[in-house]
Amino acid sequence: MSARFNWLTDVNVLVMNSYLSGKWGKEERKQGTSFPFGRGQFFEMIVKCTAKFFNMTINGDVHLSYKYRAPVAKIDRVGAKGNVTLIDIRQI
Repeated sequence: MSARFNWLTDVNVLVMNSYLSGKWGKEERKQGTSFPFGRGQFFEMIVKCTAKFFNMTINGDVHLSYKYRAPVAKIDRVGAKGNVTLIDIRQI
């Protein structure tokens, strides 16, 4: 997931995608809903893995679903990059 504050033509857009076999797939974009991020502000993201989807809750409010594009057993990493400080990650 990419939170785009102001990038090219995107303003306050959430973009979800997968990098498979050395290339990015088709973007899934969420816009027109409340944008849960603010520059320099803390946020909490909870990601639950179901049989077919990542379900994300951001700051207890915004809910996003992203269907797996690879078998869930082959997903082996989660990353955070950019101007983000990761404080905690837990597997439940």
